[in-house]
Amino acid sequence: MLTLHSLILAALLIVLGAAFFCCTAAWQSASMRFLRSEQAAYVTFGAGGLWFLFNVWNLSPADNLFNMDFGLFRMILLGLFGGTMAGAFFVVKDFLSVRGLAILILLFGASGLGAAFGHYDIPQRLFFVTLVYLLIAFATVIGAAPFYLRNLLEWLYAATGRARVLGGTFAALGGVLAVISFTY
Repeated sequence: MLTLHSLILAALLIVLGAAFFCCTAAWQSASMRFLRSEQAAYVTFGAGGLWFLFNVWNLSPADNLFNMDFGLFRMILLGLFGGTMAGAFFVVKDFLSVRGLAILILLFGASGLGAAFGHYDIPQRLFFVTLVYLLIAFATVIGAAPFYLRNLLEWLYAATGRARVLGGTFAALGGVLAVISFTY
């Protein structure tokens, strides 16, 4: 699973890096429209919400916190979180696609860190884990204040070289991660 998670992240970094490196007018327009796109919100927030509800559905009696067995309250939690997810489409439409992206990043991060956990005999995994923690920090910021992603994109596109540097960095990190993932 660690190799699969690493290859998925590497592929995403390479594709995103290529898009930022080329930085066409169409990409700039699409990335700015994504921020408040209702269709993108249905995809990202819907997928993130369903993934989270899937995790809640699969809670077991072993998943307890403060001596509360959340596996027993699964249906209540499903209703509470499912209602909150559905309500967000009506009440909090602004930047909902960015919040959905943050959810997807956080859930992928949790899954990736779970896959890397316990592989102490593989020091190369630390490159993957470092990238995942950076993504988690990024997702936490844009999830809490999604307008920061808009500000970041505006800053990137203000000068032509900035997006190319970010794209090259993403592609290079993705390439290194792809190579490292075959050494696990």
